[in-house]
Amino acid sequence: MTYGTVAEVAAEIGRLPESVTGAETAQWTRWLERVERDIEARFVRAGLSLSEQVSLMMPDAGTVADIEVAAVARKVENPT
Repeated sequence: MTYGTVAEVAAEIGRLPESVTGAETAQWTRWLERVERDIEARFVRAGLSLSEQVSLMMPDAGTVADIEVAAVARKVENPT
């Protein structure tokens, strides 16, 4: 489960969550998961665990969600 959600991505791009199709939900979820794996890999390279650092509020879950959502929203708006 990612910190960011499909509903947050929809809000970020100015859409209502109920307007998101099943295909979009699947695609955006996959993109959120990919962004989270990238973030986790950076923490691992630094000798840290993302989940442990979030539990310590360094960074907090909201910040991680913001990063994930912003990255996916950029991809939704410019998929190439």
